[in-house]
Amino acid sequence: MARGDRFRTAGLESFTVVAGDLADEELVVNRMRTARHRALFLPASERRWMLTPPPWWRPPVWLPERYSANGAA
Repeated sequence: MARGDRFRTAGLESFTVVAGDLADEELVVNRMRTARHRALFLPASERRWMLTPPPWWRPPVWLPERYSANGAA
């Protein structure tokens, strides 16, 4: 539930489909449409999420990489 709440806070909606649902195409399509209806549609400049990292973001350097960069074994 917490993950879904975080998505919703960011303006994203999700839906779940399990193997047993696949036999009922109408059920799956309705879930997809319902999630789409709930989703916020904001201009890109106002979205609280993005597909690519912002220009200022740098990935963290993990401990093994730090060791190898410093010549440690």
